[in-house]
Order: sequence, then C-alpha cells, then structure tokens
Amino acid sequence: MAPPSHPGALVPGTLQCPTHSHYSICTRTCQGSCAALSGLTGCTTRCFEGCECDDRFLLSQGVCIPVQDCGCTHNGRYLPVNSSLLTSDCSERCSCSSSSGLTCQAAGCPPGRVCEVRAEARNCWATRGLCVLSVGANLTTFDGARGATTSPGVYELSSRCPGLQNTIPWFRVVAEVQICRGKTEAAGQVHIFFQDGMVTLTPNKGVWVNGLRVDLPAEKLASVSVSRTPDGSLLVRQKAGVQVWLGANGKVAVIVSDDHAGKLCGACGNFDGDQTNDWHDSQEKPTMEKWRAQDFSPCYG
Repeated sequence: MAPPSHPGALVPGTLQCPTHSHYSICTRTCQGSCAALSGLTGCTTRCFEGCECDDRFLLSQGVCIPVQDCGCTHNGRYLPVNSSLLTSDCSERCSCSSSSGLTCQAAGCPPGRVCEVRAEARNCWATRGLCVLSVGANLTTFDGARGATTSPGVYELSSRCPGLQNTIPWFRVVAEVQICRGKTEAAGQVHIFFQDGMVTLTPNKGVWVNGLRVDLPAEKLASVSVSRTPDGSLLVRQKAGVQVWLGANGKVAVIVSDDHAGKLCGACGNFDGDQTNDWHDSQEKPTMEKWRAQDFSPCYG
C-alpha cells in the first residue's frame, strides 16, 4: 500500500511531512525547489529518504508552495514573492511580487547611515559620528547634543584638533549660515579642506576643486571623490573616513569614522561620547560663537 500523502501524514518509522508534501524513500529535494526551477541550484544523482513536495508544488524557504507562487531571481540570487533585497552597495532595492515579477528601484543610504550587513541583513544602518546642520541653523553634534546658531555667519563645523598630526589626516569643514527668503537660515557655501586640496560646494549644486569648477563624478584629488547622490545631493568622500553631504535645501551633514573619536575640534563637537561638553565651554559660552571662522568672517569679533 502506498504511503498516505495528505498533509501531515505520518508514515510508520519515517517522517512527519509538512503541508503539501509527502514521504518518499528516494527524494531529491533540490530538484523540487523554486531555486532549481530558476536554474540557481543543481542536484547530485544520489537520493535520500525524506519528504518531497506534492505535484504542482515546489520548495521555497522550507515550505512547499504552488509552482505559480515561486519567486524571482536577481544576479544569481532567489527572491521569494513579497520579499526584497538591497544590492551590495545599497544603491538599488529589488522586490519580487506575484503580479509584476522583479522590479528594481534606485535606493542608496542617506547621510548618517552606512550600507552594512548586521544581524544577517543588509541595510542602511545608523552610524556613529554624524553631525547635521539643518535648515533653521539647528545643529546636532557628533555626540547628539542639539542647539542652534545665534546669527548668520561662517562657522568651522569640524577639523582635526591641533597637535594630532600623527593620528588622522588633517581636514577642515567650514559652512556659511545665511538668511534665505528673509527669514530662514540655511547653509550657503561649504568649504572642505584636505591635505592635498580644497573642495567647495554651493547651494546651486556647483562644485569647485582647488578653485576650478568640475563635472561630477570627480576624483581630482588623490584622497577625495565628489559625486551626486540619487536625490541630487552632493557628497564628498575622503578615503581616511570623512564624508560631507550638502542637500538641496541647505542641509549639511559631516560624517566621520570611529578613528576620529576624541580628536576633533569645531562646532560639531569632539566626538568623545559625552554630549554635555559639546554646547558650552568652561565659561558656559555657546560653542557656536566660539567656532566662528574668523578667516572667512573678518567682520565678526
């Protein structure tokens, strides 16, 4: 007598088979999978005792599903229906649906997030070392302290502190805070200085390297690249771990790697993990006033 094949059938001395599968003395599970249907896996000639999917069902993520519900393939990977994945650089997200099949859209990680695999999942994960100067001239330091500039001007957001020549490569980020439309404060020009040159970003999306306007993407400096993100923002990357992002609305973000912790000076703070020392000095004066860039603003004393 043939073994029972209804869901959950128990075959004496063998296995409890899950829904839409049955016991077989010689099964090749990989041949009966959605991945195999897509040509993503192969099988040996050997078989084994176990459960295999019923007719018109295939294995997907350990469950037997109707053949028509099998998922999609993308660059050699199988995606079940109603699932998605990010490409290795998080620049694209691809989704699989039963109605439209595989669709891909531009993605990318926003400032303050990095493309990494954590907890077995690739995503845009929050990163440490993010300082943001947002519209309205509100500043959030590397350590998370929040405050506001007191008036328009040119401010030094971040730089390597003096006396640390042999720790991290030198850099300096200077941003202009200006009045827009008579009342709103936003960033104007942003100047980023490195050991091998200077990059200037402007609100109208112009980019200058060492005083010359460049087309993007650009790698005019040995250690620095400048590019445009999918949303039209500008991104400057230094190989040593400094990124500067300028958004269309005058928002600026400075992102530094953990190597910079405790070695920074500027309005963005020292990145020492203590936000209580970011917004006031020993005389309780707001640090934004302390970090006016005098060489850019001679009228401010």
